Amino acid sequence: MRSETREWPVLGSLQGYRPAWLRSDLIAGLTVWAVLVPESLAYASIAGLPPVVGLYAAAPALILYALLGSSRHLIVGPMSATAALSAAIIMPVAHGDGGRYIALSTALAICTGIAGLLAALLRLGFVASFISEPVLKGLSSVSP
Repeated sequence: MRSETREWPVLGSLQGYRPAWLRSDLIAGLTVWAVLVPESLAYASIAGLPPVVGLYAAAPALILYALLGSSRHLIVGPMSATAALSAAIIMPVAHGDGGRYIALSTALAICTGIAGLLAALLRLGFVASFISEPVLKGLSSVSP
């Protein structure tokens, strides 16, 4: 029988996982979570949102990447640049209305996610080859 590889395998990053790694991975996961929680709260505040929204954004990203991601070494989470850009885009449009601010931020996140999925479906990853190596290294080494 021929085995087929799927592009987005569920739990694909667990292929070849060794039970001996579990203890170290649990410690690493708790360490990441200990940093991620206050960082997510702060980035939500930078974006002009209630701090708890940072947790709403961080936890699903981690869970979805654990299920669909392809790398055991990648950390997924909010970034300060994303928070600042989100605030810069939403603030002039929201006109100080808190409810509208949250709705617009949610819409921005959904639209960004859809754009990312479309880019993946259209196989636009090659565009990264036009970004200089120092910039790519800087983006890939940013912690959550």
